[in-house]
Amino acid sequence: MTTLEDRLNDLEEALSIADTELKIEDDSTTNSTIYSYINIIRVLIPLLTITLLYFYKPKFITKTVKGKKVISYKMLLLYTFLTSLMGWFIIYGLQMYNYF
Repeated sequence: MTTLEDRLNDLEEALSIADTELKIEDDSTTNSTIYSYINIIRVLIPLLTITLLYFYKPKFITKTVKGKKVISYKMLLLYTFLTSLMGWFIIYGLQMYNYF
C-alpha cells in the first residue's frame, strides 16, 4: 500500500513534467508570434518615417526655390534610410540580448 507521501511525490513529478511540456509548447508559439510582430515593425519603420517627414516637412528636408518651400526628395530618402537603419539596428540589438 502506498503512503500519502509517495502519492504526493508522484503527483509532484507528474506536475513538473507537464509544466515543462507546456512551457516548451508556449515558448515555440510565443517566439514565432513575437518574431512576426518584429518583422512587421521592420517594415513599418521606413513607411512611417517617410510619411511623417513628407507631411511634416522639417527644415532639413525642404529647400527654398523661387520663394517656395519644396521637398528635396534626395534628402527625404536619405533621412528615411538613416532612420530606418537606426531602428533596425536597435531591434537587432534588442534581439541579441533577448528582449524579444
